[in-house]
Amino acid sequence: MIQPPPAITPKQNYITDGLIAWYDASNNQNGTHDLDSTVWKDISGNENHIDFTEPFGSANPSSEKIAWTNSSLIIQEGGGYIKFPSDVTENFWGNNYTIEIVTSNLSYDDSVPYFKLFQSDNDELAAYVRVDENMKLWLKNNDSNGDSFRPTIYDSWDYINNKTLAFTSDLTAFDGIQDINTNPNQPGNVHIYSNGVQIAKGESRLDMYIGDLALGDPNWSGSIHSIRIYNRTLTQEELEINAIADQFYYRSTIDSNSAQN
Repeated sequence: MIQPPPAITPKQNYITDGLIAWYDASNNQNGTHDLDSTVWKDISGNENHIDFTEPFGSANPSSEKIAWTNSSLIIQEGGGYIKFPSDVTENFWGNNYTIEIVTSNLSYDDSVPYFKLFQSDNDELAAYVRVDENMKLWLKNNDSNGDSFRPTIYDSWDYINNKTLAFTSDLTAFDGIQDINTNPNQPGNVHIYSNGVQIAKGESRLDMYIGDLALGDPNWSGSIHSIRIYNRTLTQEELEINAIADQFYYRSTIDSNSAQN
């Protein structure tokens, strides 16, 4: 059983350098908890709050498909898109980012060919799960010039469900040659991690411009404990630290209360 370090407050267990938005479903009002709220407040201090009543493109608002427990946001079956505020979306125009999603008890429609964990309005940034291709998870990071350059892993469900799932990008680390498919020993510059362990790597060479970004689509549902978004590429060691903290605060059998209460 994972124990927190002694005499350290919960917030100090997480990496906060570069954090631009932090959504904790056990502290959805940044100091209080409201089971009827249609706003998920950002606890990073940047006030990048999520308003569930805002549509994503032509999609309807997701507020009718959202519910809360004491420790999670429930996206109900057939749920829609949870749109991030524009200041968060603009973060992905730069060279570096990290997205962490702390999941719990997800489910998906196995009759569809694929679903997206998150996506931009122009599809330049998206995390696909291809149900029709042995649950292939890939990160589309601008025009990665085809499937062979995208971080990809098959049979991915056990890496997604009840995990801290992280997506990172560092375009400044691109070496000028896209050849990870023929030179697989190179480190790559876009990655996917599950509970702090790298599970896929790829290459991307171009910056992105996206208008809107949203979590979810109608083909998956379930519980989300937390979302963290950084304006830099976290190291594997930092991702491990966050995953251990998530394990304690959200999945430990100890009554740890909120990660931020």
